[in-house]
Amino acid sequence: MAATDLAGNYLWYAPQVLNFVSRTKTGGKLFAIQTPPIVPGNPQPYAQQMLEIDLVGNQLIDTNAEIVSEQLAAHGKYPITAFSHEARRLPNGDILLIGAEERLIANANQCGSTGGIPNTCDVLGDEVIVLNSNMQYKWSWDGFDNGTYTDSTGKHQLVDDKAVLGETCVTNQGGCPAFYLAPVANDWTHSNSTTLTADGNIIVSSRHLDWTIKVNCGHGAGDGHIMWRMGLNGDFALTTIGTTGSNLDLATFPWFSHQHDAQFALNDQIVDGVQIFAVYDDGDTRIAKVDPSGNSRGQIYAVNQPALEANLNVNADLMVYSYALRRRPGASERQLLLR
Repeated sequence: MAATDLAGNYLWYAPQVLNFVSRTKTGGKLFAIQTPPIVPGNPQPYAQQMLEIDLVGNQLIDTNAEIVSEQLAAHGKYPITAFSHEARRLPNGDILLIGAEERLIANANQCGSTGGIPNTCDVLGDEVIVLNSNMQYKWSWDGFDNGTYTDSTGKHQLVDDKAVLGETCVTNQGGCPAFYLAPVANDWTHSNSTTLTADGNIIVSSRHLDWTIKVNCGHGAGDGHIMWRMGLNGDFALTTIGTTGSNLDLATFPWFSHQHDAQFALNDQIVDGVQIFAVYDDGDTRIAKVDPSGNSRGQIYAVNQPALEANLNVNADLMVYSYALRRRPGASERQLLLR
């Protein structure tokens, strides 16, 4: 793992093998994940570590997926197979992270059906987990068990909403978490970022559903129900579309898809009833279904949460298509996104 400047010159490299680096913090600390190769049929969650290191490589704290799974089980929760995508410090010192969860389920939307009877298939979901500063369990949200939301047609279970582009995983495939129950699994939600909101709840970016989801954490006392879903066919009305930046694809697909780094900006500050919401729109669904020659976009929305309204203020064509990763915008693009 290494970091370079925009010209490709090395600025820093990790002195040990790290499969994934998550959020950096002021002072040079960062979270990292170490994952050995997966052996089919031989679960080894203890072998995957989540650790905090400094830039010299000193290991400050660490845990592994087996220990966290034991803590989840002790609180009546489902175990995880691995850590996935995100680990970050919260202002009070707690640690917010994503764990990968694997289940064999019978669900017609996820697995299809035979003779009207839902098939059984392997499905990969997410658990959002809060640990205290000593890496002990405090709270969690499970997309299988707590994924209940309400729309105009009534209550629904999130697990009935399959991956928009039907993504699947095979063992040791890049970008896929550890799984063991079948040779192929439905990569259902593939959540890739989490942030704590000013009201004590959690925003989850569920990439393969093309939604960012607000989960009721309630400062650790919440029941985990889905408070809203933002994105195409979600709960927000897209009221108007601004003209800052490129208007590419706005007529047919203004919403983000397969996004990264979805979060409220400016410390959740509310001005005239709205908050600024920023997201990196990879654009996979838009490009697959609408515009094969399209690019990824940087987007900023003005969001009125109580009214469930969003206005797309900035839609910047980033001049390249990044199907799975977040590309750092160039200087001119950063200026546009900061306006």
